[in-house]
Amino acid sequence: MVLLVQKYGGSSLTDLSKLEYIAKKIKTYVQSGYQVVVVLSAMQGETDRLIELSKYMNQNTLARESDALLATGEQITTSMMAMALGRVGVKAKSLNAQQAGIYCDGKYSRAAITHIDEKSILSLVAHGVVPVITGFQGVCEDGSVATLGRGGSDVTAVAVAAAIEADECQIFVDVHGVYTSDPKIVERARLIHSIPIDIMCGAAVLGAKVIQKRAVFCAQKYRVPVRICSTYREGPGTMIDM
Repeated sequence: MVLLVQKYGGSSLTDLSKLEYIAKKIKTYVQSGYQVVVVLSAMQGETDRLIELSKYMNQNTLARESDALLATGEQITTSMMAMALGRVGVKAKSLNAQQAGIYCDGKYSRAAITHIDEKSILSLVAHGVVPVITGFQGVCEDGSVATLGRGGSDVTAVAVAAAIEADECQIFVDVHGVYTSDPKIVERARLIHSIPIDIMCGAAVLGAKVIQKRAVFCAQKYRVPVRICSTYREGPGTMIDM
């Protein structure tokens, strides 16, 4: 069976109706015979809200406590998505970073994933259960939670795909894929159906926002097939070629 890692970000998770839409989308993949692992960001605007709460409590917030707070955004979406999948008849289980075996170096607010113990993820997949994993975070050596920085859920998705040897990592966004220019600004921007990984790395460094740059470099290092595609419209999107 084909094993997919699918990442859905904040721009796709604007309200509960969108969450239910994505649950039904995941169901179509499961019914088509794919094995699916899901990685989620927090709902749109939630991380910013949590950052403001942190600042309100203390302008010199302890980094550890700030990350513990920010990590709750993804924990909410994963548990709700597992419930939404259950409602549409798909077996699912939410996993935080510790439960998913995602370990990091402990540099709060900018942590890097050091390794992933993939056994719990693959065990669920083997039993026909969709793992729904919190993006953007990892577990430190002392058991604390550290966040990976803005766009960190992309990194989580690619790293998980590498660890479980997924056939493809799909990053779902609010555009059709990678364009020659920002389609929200340039009317004649054209969709690129495939793009070499080295060019994508360069574009990410220069500020392309469709995928986090550390995720691109992770894909390059571990040779993870990555596809950028639309959450709400069908199509092949953009394949990042190794």
